[in-house]
This record gives sequence, C-alpha cells and structure tokens, in this order.
Amino acid sequence: MTLSIDTDGASAFAYEGVYRDGSLVGRVTSAGYSYTFGHDIALALLPLELGTPGTALEVSILGERRPARVIADSPYDPEGARGRM
Repeated sequence: MTLSIDTDGASAFAYEGVYRDGSLVGRVTSAGYSYTFGHDIALALLPLELGTPGTALEVSILGERRPARVIADSPYDPEGARGRM
C-alpha cells in the first residue's frame, strides 16, 4: 500500500513499524520525503483489509509514532505544476 506520513523533519526510510490502534500491523518497505507534495510517501506491507484509501495508521519514526494514511495511488505531478529544487 502507499502511505502519506505527516512528519516534522525526520523522515521514514525502511523497516519502520506501521501501527493501527496500538498494534503492529505491517512494515514500511521504502519511504522518503516528497518535496513536491510536502510530506513523506511510503510503501508498506499491510493486510488487505487496511488497504482502503483514507485508513488512518501510525508509523514509528525515531521512536515517535507519526500520523499516516493510506492513499489511493502513488502520487505524481504529471504537469510539473510544483517547482523543482
């Protein structure tokens, strides 16, 4: 599944735990900060029943659980409307 993660400077990388209602439900396989979208984007292995877009989760980053949600598809900016660095 693709996740959007709210971060405050520290980014997810890989192998972070994904939690739902305090229980470990999956792991991040890869992630990074998206300058285009202004938040972390991650790919995670999760049970199928948690794959509905909008599902609220948490991802542990440097020992702190950060809010995350399942998003429909991997986001992109096909028109290049957002500036590049």
